[in-house]
Amino acid sequence: MTGTAPARMRIAEDCTAVACERCGFPTLRVAEFVATDGTVLGWTMVCTACRRHRPPTGPGTASGVD
Repeated sequence: MTGTAPARMRIAEDCTAVACERCGFPTLRVAEFVATDGTVLGWTMVCTACRRHRPPTGPGTASGVD
């Protein structure tokens, strides 16, 4: 997908949290990058306890979706 920038990031509601490898708490969740029209552009893992993010996904990144 080209030319579409994410408008926001939201925690995926249908995914179960798992233990974070950094802090150990079961707070590692899937987060979705969402366009203004509601289209999911990509995903990343976010720990809601330690706020440490996995490498980003999306346009222009090594692990991204173009």
